[in-house]
Amino acid sequence: MEITPEQYARIAAHLPTQRGNVSHENLNVINAILFVAENGCKWRALPKRFGNWHTIYTRMNRWAKAGVLDRLFAELQRRFLDIYRADLAGGTRYFPGMERVLDELAKRGLRTGIVTNKAAWLTEPLLEQMAIRARFDCVVSGDTVAERKPHPLPMLHAARLAGVDPEQCIYVGDALRDVQAAHAAGMSALVALYGYLSAEDTPRAWGGEGHLAEPLDLLMWLDASGRL
Repeated sequence: MEITPEQYARIAAHLPTQRGNVSHENLNVINAILFVAENGCKWRALPKRFGNWHTIYTRMNRWAKAGVLDRLFAELQRRFLDIYRADLAGGTRYFPGMERVLDELAKRGLRTGIVTNKAAWLTEPLLEQMAIRARFDCVVSGDTVAERKPHPLPMLHAARLAGVDPEQCIYVGDALRDVQAAHAAGMSALVALYGYLSAEDTPRAWGGEGHLAEPLDLLMWLDASGRL
């Protein structure tokens, strides 16, 4: 992954101006940093096309100590969130079968909710734009309470809002922190294998009470467990 000169122009003002006889342009240094981050290689293994690895490392280290990289990351994150907020529901779809699951849970009179680490200023508009906010008895975002998953506080708060004892709750998630938060709150946890998992994740080792290959598996799990 490398950025183009056009992309670099958008962030150039956030990097120190290089003066004098400079052997490496800032664009080249940024792309070298991205290469190391993406490939997990040592600086000594940096391809020669980037130039002298030690010179690049020295500048990167100088930027890090001066807070340049932190400020750059904050600016990029701000821009990303602005772009995301402008088109929250664009391309957002139910996982196949999820709408049927929600309909069936409602038929069974089961209360449902959302606990996410996403901030409320992103969560609530997304649900409203998808016209699904009314489906849920509670929505707890990453800034609703003082803690976020894997802390149990958001889970316990959701249970209170829904008027359900934590021990009666079943949390479906696709991250280790979801299982940790659920168990810390006294809830059962089911791992959504259809979720946003990376090749490095080991979801079957997370200690969940069950694993769902697709959303509809939740209904079968409920039937088999007797927790209707």
